[in-house]
Order: sequence, then structure tokens, then C-alpha cells
Amino acid sequence: MELQNDPRFSQQARGTHSVNMHSGPAAFNDNLPQPGPEAWPVNPQDALIAAPLEKRAPSDVGSSGDDYDNEEVFISNAFQDWECIYLKRLARSIHRLVCSQLEHHTEEALFMLFIRHDQDMDGEIRGQEVTHLLEILGEAGVAEEERKRLQATDSKDGAISFIALLEWYNQNASGTRRDTNAQFNIHSLSVGLLGSGILGCDARLDQLNNIRLRRNIVGYRRLLEQLRQARERKEIQKVNELESKQGLKASMESYYALLKQEFQGDEEHLFEIFSEVDESGNMMLEETEVASLLQLLDKGASDDDVRRYLREINIAEDGPLTFDGFVNWWEEAQNVPTSLIGQKGAGLIAGVRAEALRLKASSLFFETAVQRRWQKADHVNNLPSLRQAYCRTFSELRKYH
Repeated sequence: MELQNDPRFSQQARGTHSVNMHSGPAAFNDNLPQPGPEAWPVNPQDALIAAPLEKRAPSDVGSSGDDYDNEEVFISNAFQDWECIYLKRLARSIHRLVCSQLEHHTEEALFMLFIRHDQDMDGEIRGQEVTHLLEILGEAGVAEEERKRLQATDSKDGAISFIALLEWYNQNASGTRRDTNAQFNIHSLSVGLLGSGILGCDARLDQLNNIRLRRNIVGYRRLLEQLRQARERKEIQKVNELESKQGLKASMESYYALLKQEFQGDEEHLFEIFSEVDESGNMMLEETEVASLLQLLDKGASDDDVRRYLREINIAEDGPLTFDGFVNWWEEAQNVPTSLIGQKGAGLIAGVRAEALRLKASSLFFETAVQRRWQKADHVNNLPSLRQAYCRTFSELRKYH
């Protein structure tokens, strides 16, 4: 979806399955929701009438070779001011998302020190920046061999990424976080009490111009993706270690718990009915399975309703439906008046949630659909495939939560 990465929209597209929400008559009749004026920090229309105007050469605009790229572009000062405000808010939001991936206030303090030395905001520090940062952490006396080994773990030119530094900091010879000096300990405590933005990150962003803000945003987003992937690996590794001790069948509850901690809203119930129809055990539903899923979701759906649901999901073109693709469709359809769910309205949604409560109560006395799926997968020796599907779904959910 084209709107997936647009930060102006509060409802983001989620998942790897391309849900056909706004792609034509087969979906929601071309009724594409438009962002309201409240989505903009400054009204962009004001920039169109403001003066003076800045003239930019074609080389400053783009180099795609299209005719319009060869035309001069005039940008008002008001538009640049609005853009700067927008970029600062986006940079602050990404910074807070990065910090949300860190598990301890000492890690956030380490991140603050790292970006203070990462002058170009490319996610790496080099040369004397490395030496100075290690001194601040109280590691100036560490063996030269260990410092070289830290640098060699990440790149050939001796640069260190924040991920490499974080892993090094969190794991010393005794398996615990490294000891640090008093200065860093006081700083990390302050971060834990006050938050990193108050301690200077926001002030630093306020001093950047538009070009440096864009560079900052790119660097932060790259770090966010790296941290997200690192935390996923760490969470999955914990369950893998448990599996090595007690076996896969006994560990399926832990793999499900990993998924469950990411569930929001109706997702626990949606996962339950998704598991009910997932006969292949790979968390990817074919069209017949999706039709059964929709009948479980909307128990009063007619054959015509099911066909319309399938068109809205776009199952014929996009192929198998993943769980978070299903969640994506469910959440968006509730907010699009021309969708079938939007037309059926609150009555359908209330019925779905009532059914969720009923199944939740029955789980106290009977096996759930999720647990029955484990039994069936174990019977046909398909648990490894189901475990892999759970890990994939965990990654997909975390990417868009």
C-alpha cells in the first residue's frame, strides 16, 4: 500500500500481505480516506501564498531525467519553516521509538552517549570517537586486543555500530553488563528518571537545519530497524534455549506466549479463529481456508458476503493470507464506511467481541483452537513448520506495532 510508510496517517498498513483497501471497485469503491488538516503541524496551504520565494536549480531537486525534474522549483520560506517543524516532530518520534526498543535505562544512556559522538548520524562511530566513548564508559583500561576485537566484529575500517557496541556492553566475561565509571552511572540514572529527550536530545534536534534533520531521521530509522531485529533475535533465542531443554512440543506454549505479548485489541481472538482454519499449519491461508475464516468471523455472512470479503482482502491476486495481513484488513475495514464490515457496523463488531469473550471463558475448561492445532501438527510431524511460522508472525507483528 502506498500509505504504509506515510507518517501523516494514524492508521498504518501492517503486514506483508497486500490488502486491497483502496485499489479499485473490487475493494471499497475507491473511497480513499483523506488526511485532515489536523495531521499537519502547520497548514501547508499557508506556504503556497507566503513570500519571499527561494529558487532552486534542477540539480537541487532531482536527477531522474523526467521533464519536470528539469524545471526550476520555487519554495517559500513559510514552506521551509513548516517542513522544519514537521521533520523535528518526526525525528523526536523516531528517537522515542528507538528508546522503546532498549531494555534498561543504562542502554538508553549508552545510546545518548553514542549519538553524541556520531556526528554525521550514520549509525557508526570511528577513530578517536571510539576511544573517547570507551573512556567515558570507564573502559579506557581494557586490553587493546579486546578493543580491536570489538572494532573487528562490525566492519573492516574499524567503525563500530550502535548494535555492536550494545552487544559488547551487555556481555562481558561473566555474562553480565560491563562495569562503568561513576560519571556514566549518574548519567544513566538521570536518563532513567527524566528521559533522554529532556537531557539534551530534543535540544540538539532544535539546532539542526532541514538537511541535517533528514540525515538524522535516516540514521535513527536505520538504528530502529537494527534494534528491532536484534531484540527479536534475543527473544526468539530465549525460547529456542528453552526448547533445547524440554523439547519442541512442550515449548509451543512459550512460542505462543512470544506472539501473545504482541497482540493488541481483537488480535488474540483473531489468532484463535485463524488457527482454527489453518489446516496446513504454516500460518498462510489459501482461498478456501480464508472463506472458512470469514464465516467464523461473521457468522451471519451469506455466500455473497464472503465473496465480497475475499475481494476486499484481494486474496485472488496476492495469494495466501498471513495473520497480520488478516489483522491489517480487519482494522482498516472498520474505518472505511464503504467496506462490508463498515456497512454492517457496530452490530458485527460487538458480535465478534462477544464471541471472543465466550471462547475466552470456555478456554478455562476446554482446549483452545491454538492448542488443538499444536496437537494436530505434532500428529503429522509438522511442529517445526508451525514453530517457524510463529517466529515469522512474531517478526511481522513487531514490525508494525
